[in-house]
Amino acid sequence: MRKISPKVPVLAFTAAFMLGLGLTGAICTYPDLHSAYAQTPESVSDQSKSNQSFSADKDKKEAVNWFNDYEKAKAESARTGKPIFADFYTDWCYWCQVLDKKTFVDKDFAAFLNKNFVPLKINAEASQANEALAEKLGVDSYPRGVVFSPSGQVLSQIRGFKEAPDYQETLSEFLNK
Repeated sequence: MRKISPKVPVLAFTAAFMLGLGLTGAICTYPDLHSAYAQTPESVSDQSKSNQSFSADKDKKEAVNWFNDYEKAKAESARTGKPIFADFYTDWCYWCQVLDKKTFVDKDFAAFLNKNFVPLKINAEASQANEALAEKLGVDSYPRGVVFSPSGQVLSQIRGFKEAPDYQETLSEFLNK
């Protein structure tokens, strides 16, 4: 009689549990989540080709002219009369990275942001000042877009990831109020 390792039922249960939660779909759909565990020579080669094509695509697209300093963005907002659009993110936030790679590099959306807002990009965990600003503006999840006046009055907030056209539509609705 063949002896079954005690690990087999645990692995089977774990796989069934993950499948029930839909986690395997997330891992299969978003390879960045597990790429560190699947580094083969072929995957490294494919990944570098993918990065090269992404870089080439990015060169074709207009960039958002981000401010990284709250005080400078606030002064620019006061000078131009434009509201500040702040993208609050963290290094560990997967959807923040997707927002950067898909939404903020869109040529039309970047031009829209640059024209109508003072764009500010804030890593909410990079400093105590950034943490305090996030707390003051009510940011409690990431990614979070916050539109506010130079005085710090929150005018609108956008939670989570959106494709560029949807994000632009949401911000346009705010501008048309």
